[in-house]
Amino acid sequence: MMNMAWRRWMDALAVVAGRLNVKGTAGVASRSGN
Repeated sequence: MMNMAWRRWMDALAVVAGRLNVKGTAGVASRSGN
């Protein structure tokens, strides 16, 4: 039960981190011009 909750939590974090990472890299790329 704990393992399933942990996997769900990590998946949620991965999704959020992925969205933030995409937005962050896009923002940095547009700012730096790379």
